[in-house]
Parts: sequence; structure tokens; C-alpha cells
Amino acid sequence: MPTLSEKHEVLSGLNRQDAAAIVALIDLKTEDDMEKVLNKLDFMTKNFDARLDAFEKSVDARISSFEKSVDARFSAIDTKINAIYWFIGITTTVAVAAAKFL
Repeated sequence: MPTLSEKHEVLSGLNRQDAAAIVALIDLKTEDDMEKVLNKLDFMTKNFDARLDAFEKSVDARISSFEKSVDARFSAIDTKINAIYWFIGITTTVAVAAAKFL
């Protein structure tokens, strides 16, 4: 890589208009390269956002499925408890009725 003094020697050998034209070309190239970098960053950002949205939806679906599973299990437990209460109530009623008649 050329040193700064070597670059200065090359540029000092050019007339002012040529140096200005070269600097303008360098600026255009730098702007074009920067535009490409910005476009790539935009693409990467959109890609990341899309992946994050997909992950979020996946997590939401799993949580929803888990909630439904837990709700179903609690409903089953509630039904079993109610059946046990019903059975105890009937058994107690029959025992009281039998005790009165005996």
C-alpha cells in the first residue's frame, strides 16, 4: 500500500482539473459502494425481522397449545372431583335412608 507521501507526489503531478475529476470519480464510487452496503443492511434487517416474526408466531402457537392442554386437564380433574362429590352424596343419602328404615 502506498504511503501518504507517495500519494501526495502522484496527486501533485496532476493539474487541478484532473485532480478534481479524479476526486469526483472516487466520491461517486464511494457513494455507490455505500448504497450497496445500505441495501444489504436493509435486506438483513428485513430478513431478521421476518425470522423474528416467525419465531414469535411459533412460540405463541406453542404457548396456546400448552394453555389448551392445561385447561383440558383441569377440566378433567374438575369433572372427576364432581363425580366423586356426587358419589359421596349418593352414598351418604343411601346410608342415611337405610339407617332410618333399619
